Amino acid sequence: MYSQRKCTISNRFVTVRLLFDDILYVQKDLRRVLIVTNQETYWEYCSLPEILSRMDTRFCPCNRSLAINLNQVRKVFNGRIFMNEIGEIDVSRATYFLIKKALNNYEIKDD
Repeated sequence: MYSQRKCTISNRFVTVRLLFDDILYVQKDLRRVLIVTNQETYWEYCSLPEILSRMDTRFCPCNRSLAINLNQVRKVFNGRIFMNEIGEIDVSRATYFLIKKALNNYEIKDD
């Protein structure tokens, strides 16, 4: 099933398999990438493009250091992205239109 896809996150302390639907967003933090879920934050030493290559189209980059899960987007309005669990994110005008387009294309593909 498409919505049950998983990603393996590994560092020297833990290896965990996360459902894509459980991931809120992915954020670059120096040399690590933080994978944030409702329950916990995991990390892995890699680049943001590297980890996004292991994920599907529901993850959309907002800028060079942040990618959001489109399943967690509640509303896109006036240059802001409103997310279910984390509140709102301000984005540039160009990114706002890219996110809006990705959200529309993702919903069409997901149906």
